[in-house]
Amino acid sequence: MASAPKRKAAEITDFYSPNDDVTQEYLCPITQELPMEPCMAEDGHCYDKWAFEKWAKTKQEGELKSPMTNQPMGTKLYPAVQVRNAIERLIKKGIIAGEGARLWKEKQDEMASMTTEMRETMAKAHQGEAEPMRRVGFAYRDGTNGVKKNEVVALKWFSQAAKHDDSFAIVSIGIFYLNGTAVKVNLTEAMLWLTRAAMLGSEHAGITIGHYYSGQLQNQACIENDEHAEYWYRKSLNDVKHKDSVAESREMRDKWLAKHGGGRGEVSDW
Repeated sequence: MASAPKRKAAEITDFYSPNDDVTQEYLCPITQELPMEPCMAEDGHCYDKWAFEKWAKTKQEGELKSPMTNQPMGTKLYPAVQVRNAIERLIKKGIIAGEGARLWKEKQDEMASMTTEMRETMAKAHQGEAEPMRRVGFAYRDGTNGVKKNEVVALKWFSQAAKHDDSFAIVSIGIFYLNGTAVKVNLTEAMLWLTRAAMLGSEHAGITIGHYYSGQLQNQACIENDEHAEYWYRKSLNDVKHKDSVAESREMRDKWLAKHGGGRGEVSDW
């Protein structure tokens, strides 16, 4: 009897197809997404580290109960490297597929390129801390610390930090609306954000509003009003908590005040 012809390797490779049931087994119970940093919790279930820690912070001491069993549990987490590796293998084989798989791989690649400091900052941002949220926003805005530049994502993080009245994030949103970065140019929206930031003590916000009223705001149709310009310029000098502006903007302010307001830093009667 003639022997059967040898099959090529490609012909004997196992055939895999997407399986929703398998995907469901690996979803984080809190986010209902594939966990970026899988960790095993005290209830025996696997969670995304960032999501679990953020969720745990919302609970009072002694009130933490498992999202899966509703039984009391602690906050200890143990890295589940084997789960992450399993997810990666299943995605490569096509068993876990679709948009969720694509986003997971994209985020994993992004995490791998981040500096150690940036990963730590990202973890704190996911836990709801305002300053790390803002720093993540800056990283996406500028493409630093191993983060790929993405102004849309930057705006999302600034918006999260703004909920905590972070003036640096708020002035950044104002500048985005002013320049049409990640959003359409909207002068009204820009001025609302800038005013809010200035009232929270942002030097740069006050200067920028002053530029608007002094006619020095580039690429914008300004409403010149010397009284308003002086008010906001002086506020940026005398009533600030955060020296967050740049030398060029300060020089424009100081020159305008020297010409119109009687000199830099003098407080007007009104």
